[in-house]
Amino acid sequence: MISEIKFKDKVDVLDPIIIESILKIDGKTIFDYGCGDGQLTQKFAEKGYTMTAFDISDKLIQENKLKHIDKSVRYLSENEFENQFKQLEHKFDIVLCSLVICTIESDEMVQNVLRNIYELMRVNGRGIIAVCNPNYTQVKESEIQYRFLPENCDLGSKFEYKKKIKTTNRIRTDIHRHLKLYQNLLSNSGFTIMRKYETPGKDLENDNYSSDFLIFDVVKNIEDEI
Repeated sequence: MISEIKFKDKVDVLDPIIIESILKIDGKTIFDYGCGDGQLTQKFAEKGYTMTAFDISDKLIQENKLKHIDKSVRYLSENEFENQFKQLEHKFDIVLCSLVICTIESDEMVQNVLRNIYELMRVNGRGIIAVCNPNYTQVKESEIQYRFLPENCDLGSKFEYKKKIKTTNRIRTDIHRHLKLYQNLLSNSGFTIMRKYETPGKDLENDNYSSDFLIFDVVKNIEDEI
């Protein structure tokens, strides 16, 4: 009998590295910016962190509130986040933002998200920002996904592309940005990049190393607070 093929997912590849990275940082208050289904939020809550989480999808926020009613997590809808933003400023040791800015086409909107993250962080606060790894956008098939790129796309520029997630067959739209552009956006938002992490993976078409996700570990520039 042929066993069912088990595909990897970001939960297997990306989330463990995010968790390991945050566990090394001093601090117990985390803001999850773009929490999605709340899986990572809950994992940190179970580890004793004080969690606040936001997502632009009111549906996901309501589902999280119902699913995790007994958990010590504060979930915020888009309206709640906007109305309470002033009270949230400079409150968090760590801000997590996983696979959010690589879905936003407008550089101006990405800059707005990064400035929000900046304002949420305490002085010397840290940010863990995960994106689709632009160094391997050209890989057509990884262990996690298939990528469908537009014809004659330039990896040195910005463009939209589709990918199919193997575990769900869901089609997702992402925006490719060159690494330099991400670095400039972070720098212009008041961050210094402490280090970068790649998730290890494989280019299945060519049997080479590949990486699906890139994680920036950033710190607020202190002079911007003066």
